[in-house]
Amino acid sequence: AVMVSRATWARLGREDGSRIAGGAAVLACGTLLRVNIVIGDQRYPAGRMGEPPASGLSRNLMDNGLELSRFQSATPPRIDARSINRDAMMIDPGDSEPQPFSAFSQAPVANKAPCYLTYTDGKTHDVVRKYLHLSPIKTGSVSGKGPRYCPSIDRKIINFPDRDRHPVFVEPEGLRTNELYLQGLTTSLPVWVQEKIIRATPGLESARLMRPGYAVEYDYVLPSQLSLSLETRAVPGLFLSGQINGTSGYEEAAAQGLIAGINAGLKVKGSEPLILHRDDAYIGVLIDDLVTKGVDEPYRMFTSRAEYRLILRHDNAHRRLSSIGNRLGLLADDDMAIISRQSHDLASLEGYLRQIAIDPGPEVNEFLLSRGSSPLEQRQSAFQLLKRPEISLSGLHSFLKESGMIDSDDLFSAGNMSRTEVEIKYDGYINRQLNDISRRKRLEYLRIPRGFSFEEVDGISIEARDKLARIQPDSLGQASRIAGVSPADISILSIKLKAYNELGK
Repeated sequence: AVMVSRATWARLGREDGSRIAGGAAVLACGTLLRVNIVIGDQRYPAGRMGEPPASGLSRNLMDNGLELSRFQSATPPRIDARSINRDAMMIDPGDSEPQPFSAFSQAPVANKAPCYLTYTDGKTHDVVRKYLHLSPIKTGSVSGKGPRYCPSIDRKIINFPDRDRHPVFVEPEGLRTNELYLQGLTTSLPVWVQEKIIRATPGLESARLMRPGYAVEYDYVLPSQLSLSLETRAVPGLFLSGQINGTSGYEEAAAQGLIAGINAGLKVKGSEPLILHRDDAYIGVLIDDLVTKGVDEPYRMFTSRAEYRLILRHDNAHRRLSSIGNRLGLLADDDMAIISRQSHDLASLEGYLRQIAIDPGPEVNEFLLSRGSSPLEQRQSAFQLLKRPEISLSGLHSFLKESGMIDSDDLFSAGNMSRTEVEIKYDGYINRQLNDISRRKRLEYLRIPRGFSFEEVDGISIEARDKLARIQPDSLGQASRIAGVSPADISILSIKLKAYNELGK
């Protein structure tokens, strides 16, 4: 079902003809829009894992003014965990000390289900080459652009003929299932060929296939038709989230779902939308990229896409974003108090390290030399000493404690030390990025009024005018990131906006 603003609810509905009215709605249909499953020469409409496809929804969206395009993805085969030879594979247990995602987690995180690692070899590759003519990649039965960073085993053999092997991660689907996911053996070859490929791979010689791999073709909405709140411009009140916006799945979908859900709620309340910017969060980078730059392949979030990645760290996410969650009513005051105490402790620890003066001497120089660092020639604070790459805060803490230079361990928890060390070692680079952010704020927060006519702006290029009119950026900063919009165009647009605002139009 699709729920939208009451003004437009009658235009959208379910396949059985019924209508559901609402103040706002989030459409998060994954890869189910007009989807086709492809296995070998078989091609049929169906959703993933036996779900039905959303066959009429694509036409419904297009009838309401949204432009769609087509992508394809694929999934690897699943096999029975009781049929593999673990002795022929390497165990891949994950992190020795896994860290929780939440700042509020109290219980330790444990690795309960190890993965295993094996590799394809010449025998595996020979099987793929023998039946490659049956691959939908070769027959052309798969249309649409696929994910660049998850190539199928068919594609790997075609693109990398010089490689002797490719990794295959044998991953449990869960704690209460015997299904294993063969990451690295994605394919849509016929089922009987898939069985041959699997059994030609070391450790999987007796593997029983539980579900075959397959390719998925599906529609997505061109994300340049969205605002930064993930609301569609064509249908007010309709928010889109996940793979329907041209992204890959999992983390990218979860991030969009959070923002779309928040903004749908704010829309119903008549409040201003939540817009996270590129210096606020990776979510801000992702959404800005989608809306401003568009996609020509399934979008995946990488740290390299963020120009402020020293600021957007996992260890400071709760400090960056918790106040927003608290303001929206998503984070309780008691939880916010925990974050505030943590921030206070980090500031106190940094201040404490700035106050500790360390003089040159045999003991400190012996400590420094043991860490591969040069001797101390003049007094330095512990803060300054930590800027040396060879010195860790945990090691310095032990030395300072043994030397009697600190009298309390209250601030020196493992978490505090880890976060503080990052802040100190990258202090100069972080300050440089903060200064850059301050300079860019002028552009980022110079708003472009809704309904501003880019067609009437003389002096900018035809390409810039067309793209600005199509994307309708919310700010001058967003406009500056549109491909084809030059710095000269931005300068002219800035002057026009200033005149527009002064005239009150």
